[in-house]
Amino acid sequence: INIEMDIFPEERDLHYRGTYIMQNRSTESISEIHVMLPQGVTANNLTFSGGYELLERDGTFNYHIFGLENPLYPEERINLEFDLSLVTRGFSISENQFINRNGTFIHSTYFPAIGYDERYEISSPRTRRRYGLPEKERFPEIDDPAGLQRNYISRDADWVTFEAVISTSGHQTALTSGDLLKSWEDDGRNYFHYKLDGVMINYFAILSAEYAVQRDRWNDIDLEIYYHEKHDYNIEHMMRGAKRSLAYFEDAFGPYPHNILRIAEFPRYGSFAQSLPTLIPFSESVGFIAQIRDNRVNYPVAITAHEVAHQWWAHQVIGANVKGALTIVEALAQYSALMVMKREFRSEVLRDQLRYDLTMYLSGRSSEDREENPVYLDDGQQYIHYSKGAMVLYGLSQYIGEANLNNALKRFVEDYAYAGPPYPTTLDMFSYFEIPDSLNYLF
Repeated sequence: INIEMDIFPEERDLHYRGTYIMQNRSTESISEIHVMLPQGVTANNLTFSGGYELLERDGTFNYHIFGLENPLYPEERINLEFDLSLVTRGFSISENQFINRNGTFIHSTYFPAIGYDERYEISSPRTRRRYGLPEKERFPEIDDPAGLQRNYISRDADWVTFEAVISTSGHQTALTSGDLLKSWEDDGRNYFHYKLDGVMINYFAILSAEYAVQRDRWNDIDLEIYYHEKHDYNIEHMMRGAKRSLAYFEDAFGPYPHNILRIAEFPRYGSFAQSLPTLIPFSESVGFIAQIRDNRVNYPVAITAHEVAHQWWAHQVIGANVKGALTIVEALAQYSALMVMKREFRSEVLRDQLRYDLTMYLSGRSSEDREENPVYLDDGQQYIHYSKGAMVLYGLSQYIGEANLNNALKRFVEDYAYAGPPYPTTLDMFSYFEIPDSLNYLF
């Protein structure tokens, strides 16, 4: 993936171009390629290398079907060149809500997606029944052959290389995954050239805002926090959380794969944090403007620990697109964060967090409209892969020992980092756990 993006915050417009170098990873030849763009995005150009024609376009979903003049045989490659625009006209309540005068935050979902994606199908059981549609599984079964060939996040790609040049207004800084190779100013605009030192899943983000920045270093890793200059209340907490997390996770699970880690604030049109390779976008409303009390969980530290953990659980080891995928990513990240909290806070504060996880689990199961799955068959149910999964893994660490569980997880990382297809499942993960016979009943 090689992209160039021009962000115009004052107009709330995007103009962007790029190249995908794609390979046929299947065992059959491909004569058609399906391309989906976000609603509201204008395709100024979509061009494939070699002969092709546009067979069909659906305007409602911005879905394109291209026919290839010559089939793409297994292992052969083809390039997609694209030139796209997203222009704000009047008052927008759709995709443009994340493009702002000060605080733009966009995902790879703004870029072309390859192939049919069943996640856009109607998912509500009630609505499907009304239209006479069969019941739709949220995730394929754990042994589904097709599901094992795709990771659950980026189903149109495996591990990819990534390079980006981003321009923005002269008073703003643009951020994305990777090392900053070069930055410069031209005609009143700022330019930033990033390149990732390795590979990643096909999932990235781009941010632009007027940032103050706090810099530090842990061992040979540069740490940077980009924030609105008036929101400096918890910068030290978050920096401490990043250092404590890197120290614990490197010792427990293996080395951090990059030489920089950034945290970047975005406005509270979203109340979440998430992790991308080398970059953690973090909403102002879940950490930057928090009021911290000594007798409560310091959630800027706790959330930082969870998101740093995703640099191992998702961005090194990613689960197959089958039941249990989110346990590998979210339950392990939350378990990892609990281990940091166990060292950072008093025992009663950790108990508060575990009580909160228990409350969220019980609340979630009370509104379940299908069935409560066991942790290893989580079906995308948040109360299971976050809350129940975290409690189960924390409890397991108490029964078999924290060091034993972490050693098992380290071996899991060593064998499955940047691996696939086939991608690992929870059964693969559990095979590394050494459970004494006396505890088999519990496990």
